Amino acid sequence: MKNEVWRIGDVEITMIEEFGSWSPIDADLMKEASPDSVPDEIRATDWLRRDYLNENGEVYGAMRTYVIETPAKTIVMDTGLGNHKDRVLPIWQLDTDFLERFTEIVDPADVDVVVSSHLHLDHCGWNTKLVDGAWVPTFPNAEYLYVRKEYDHWKRYAEDPDFEDGYTEATRDIIDARGAFRDSIQPVVDAGLVRFVDADFEITPEVRMEAVHGHTPGHIVIRVDSRGRSAALPGDVVHTVWGLSRPDWRDGFDSDKAVGMQSRWEFFESVADKPVLLLTTHIGPVPAGHLVHEGDGFRLIPAPDTAV
Repeated sequence: MKNEVWRIGDVEITMIEEFGSWSPIDADLMKEASPDSVPDEIRATDWLRRDYLNENGEVYGAMRTYVIETPAKTIVMDTGLGNHKDRVLPIWQLDTDFLERFTEIVDPADVDVVVSSHLHLDHCGWNTKLVDGAWVPTFPNAEYLYVRKEYDHWKRYAEDPDFEDGYTEATRDIIDARGAFRDSIQPVVDAGLVRFVDADFEITPEVRMEAVHGHTPGHIVIRVDSRGRSAALPGDVVHTVWGLSRPDWRDGFDSDKAVGMQSRWEFFESVADKPVLLLTTHIGPVPAGHLVHEGDGFRLIPAPDTAV
């Protein structure tokens, strides 16, 4: 798989794709992610059909990690699904060459900071790796930043079998939050590598976390600003590409669907029609784009030529 690199002033951002594939827009996973979506409307939306659907009417979905290198620190955002994780859904049980490809970019021992947009299983999986039957931190010298309210939410979820999560049974199986807490979240705490922070937090002068809650209680986006250039890494604020066209459609994986919908609108308004490069986690095949207003919603214009 091809890595892509962007320069944002003094900051270099490298995308490493864990995996990606095409699937029908009405596949079960897509319907869980976007229960209000109307496939015929998606197909009839010119920019979606032209830029994001293939000739078979399928949409590309990916898992991506970003390495953000500033003059002072090497930061990793969103660590994907990971290998050898025991998950409810077999499709999440991976054994890929991701870590080998990651190491070609940077030695995991040289990473200074690890941050997840949120602690769903597909954003924190490579927080740990399996060594001699134990889950150990993949980035042994890094400071892992956990938003306190995010960690506390998933800790309660993992410990309380009667936790009211508002998910459907299928969605509950997809996120497999108790499994992720057990093998990808808590072992890093136990190793003493976690720093608990507020959702609005400056990592370096160029890179900051910004609270955009709703998808989960402590979801954040990463903003990068350097020498007059700007990028935003929105995590699951941009979860499906048609969620940009119709931000009034609920996201089935949101912990709080009303807050999630409102916070998406506010984030989209903050970057639309501005020179802010969006670097997405799940949508593609082009991960980068610029958001503009389109009708009553928004359109993501692919930016394939922005990589260096």
